This record gives sequence, C-alpha cells and structure tokens, in this order.
Amino acid sequence: LASWFWDRFLEEFVGPEVFVPDLIGCGASDVWQPDREGIFVPLDWVRALETASPALKASDRVEYGDINDPDDRAFFRTISPIENVDDIRTPMVFSHGVNDPRDPVAESDRMVRAIRDNGIDVVYLRWPDEGHSIRKLGNRIAAYRIIADFLEDKLEVTR
Repeated sequence: LASWFWDRFLEEFVGPEVFVPDLIGCGASDVWQPDREGIFVPLDWVRALETASPALKASDRVEYGDINDPDDRAFFRTISPIENVDDIRTPMVFSHGVNDPRDPVAESDRMVRAIRDNGIDVVYLRWPDEGHSIRKLGNRIAAYRIIADFLEDKLEVTR
C-alpha cells in the first residue's frame, strides 16, 4: 500500500506514514498539484501559522484555529509531521520548489534529513526553478516519472 498526498490536510500528507506506518509501503509527496491554488501542506504547523501573511493568518484562524491559543498551539505541535518524524518507517519521495513563498524549502530539507538520519530511504526532488507549485511542464514530467519509478520499485510492480 502506498500513499500519494497532495491535499492540505495532515491525514493526507505524511499522516499515514506517521500514524499507521505498518500499513504503508511507501509514500510520495505531490504538494504541487497543478491547477490548484492555495495548497497548504506544512511540515511544521506552528511555523506555518505563525509566519503566514496577514490575509492568510485571518483565513487560517477561521479554518484551523488560533495559533496564539495555548491549546490550539499544543495541538498543532502534536500533528506536525516534523514532530513525529521518528514514527515514519516507510520510503518516501518529497518534492518542493526552492522559491515557495508559503512553505519554506528549509522545512522539506529538515524533514528529509531527519527521515534519512533514521535510516529511511528518501528521494528528494528539490526544484531550484519552482515555487509552491511545479508549473514547468518539463519538471512535472520528470517528477511524475521519478515518482512512478519509485512506486514501482518500492511496491515491487513489474511492467
């Protein structure tokens, strides 16, 4: 079983790898789903909610809760994948644009390093010429090929 996540909810982004690791054979991160705006997939919820623009903070408060509330803040810390990285035991693919204005690439760098430090295989597609979405067709094609090869290998699929 593999998880492929691109939506904005934790349970679809590194959630299966953290919370039901024995069921997941591998995972692929597609945080840059084309033709979709406002995709919000933080690896560190506290950082994401603290550093959002004023407009995003207002909508985040309505949608997610108030990061200034101690109970909400504690909750966001517990569901942040970076805080649960030791529970990840499955190979992963991460994809992130270096110029992402919403979710700093340093978060993916940190997550990938932490997973690798735990001896887990990670393929990291770090795009120097992309932002929050992978928009260049050549990059999208390359990413999908790499992810497909990764999934075939990890799930032992033959063509």
